[in-house]
Amino acid sequence: MKVLYLFLPVHPKCNTIGMRSMPPLALYYLATILEDNGIEVDIVDPSIISRSQYFDTNVEAKKFIGNLFDNKEYDAILFSATTGNWGVTKEMIQQIHEEFPNIPICVGGIHVSYFARYIITGMPYLIALKGEGEKNIVSVIQNVKNYNELKKIPNIVFYDGEQVVETVKNELMEIKELQEIKNVDYSKVPKNSYGCIGLETSRGCRFRCVFCSVLYKHIWRGLTEQYVVNNIMSQVETIKEKTKSNYAKIYFVDDCFTADVKRAKNILNLLSKKSLDLRISFEARVTDLMQVGFLENIPEKIIDNIQIGVEAGYNEGLKKVRKGITIAQLEECAEHLYELDLQDKAFFSFIIGFPWETITEIKSTISTAAYLYDNFKILANINWLWLMPSDLWDERQNYGIEVNESIFDDPLWFINREYFMETHPNIEIKDIRAVEELIKYYANKGIRLAYTGVLFDLE
Repeated sequence: MKVLYLFLPVHPKCNTIGMRSMPPLALYYLATILEDNGIEVDIVDPSIISRSQYFDTNVEAKKFIGNLFDNKEYDAILFSATTGNWGVTKEMIQQIHEEFPNIPICVGGIHVSYFARYIITGMPYLIALKGEGEKNIVSVIQNVKNYNELKKIPNIVFYDGEQVVETVKNELMEIKELQEIKNVDYSKVPKNSYGCIGLETSRGCRFRCVFCSVLYKHIWRGLTEQYVVNNIMSQVETIKEKTKSNYAKIYFVDDCFTADVKRAKNILNLLSKKSLDLRISFEARVTDLMQVGFLENIPEKIIDNIQIGVEAGYNEGLKKVRKGITIAQLEECAEHLYELDLQDKAFFSFIIGFPWETITEIKSTISTAAYLYDNFKILANINWLWLMPSDLWDERQNYGIEVNESIFDDPLWFINREYFMETHPNIEIKDIRAVEELIKYYANKGIRLAYTGVLFDLE
């Protein structure tokens, strides 16, 4: 069998550096699994689409799609999608189905896991894969035209000609199962397209922040230390070859690498003994970093960046977000990082515009971020909330927000002014301008803040 596997970039008008910094792990990881099971895979990396003229006109889009199928025959087409790129993914699916209606199309990813029934209801020719793709992707492709067999495969949604079928939910993969899978093959990543490569050392999170789209909340599974180290070291030369750096720059895509601080510390130290050519970035929680002996005993030389999710800059907001920290703990963490001379490697992340927030709360968060830089020289990233699948999405009507999942069908939803204002019920355009003025005020005082503004016109 042979499949075409695509992962689209977000629309160019919605693009930011964070959306194109590394290749999508799912694309290469699941392709590795398929090929390990005898299924040939042609990969279309998002960077290839970004560099093409696909988004220029409908004519160019059709031309690009036609070239994908030129002198090639596929048994199935596979897409992975996030909420950010679902709109452009849906458009390409529709275009391909119109041109090649007899080729089965499968779609998976975090967005599909949340909205599979809605997607299949609107596009009944699709097969939607939910949850962990390792569990079902091979069986689905092997039985892609056999409805009776598909009904036996857990965690998929499809239309059988009479009704939408949603099969039983399967059990989450155990650590042993995850470690039996062949290491992801990044050899097909286009050269010099990315600055780093993503690798996974754990899955899930022990917390349940209200805005977060993570599928596996309150469930954390950490791969064993030696397995992680062996996996990473087997990838070093490929990563050097593929990225724009002389170092093997790796981003741990874990929802929270430091959930087990002893394990995290051991992994970093084992890696530093293997190679000093590594540059590791990872996400961490304030309370994890404050555990005695962690920051003091990690190898600074191989650490590129520690991203620390804070979200709100005031205690009531931290409670509502369910972050499990206080402003006092945040300041203590910042001071500790500064004392250890790690301020240049740390990066705080804040979100402004939660549905309950007015300009007063937003200014409190910005003020806290400014204070941390002014006193401890730790840069903070400040992003507006974009309401996506999460507990907060499920609770949106409690805040008077009347939108539904159809908004994400729009490839440009990320710059949709109407959607933004609807999901930020307590602010006006003048408040967005006030935020930008406050950022400029701090910049003039020498206080750096990495602010990501809205992508629509304020006029």
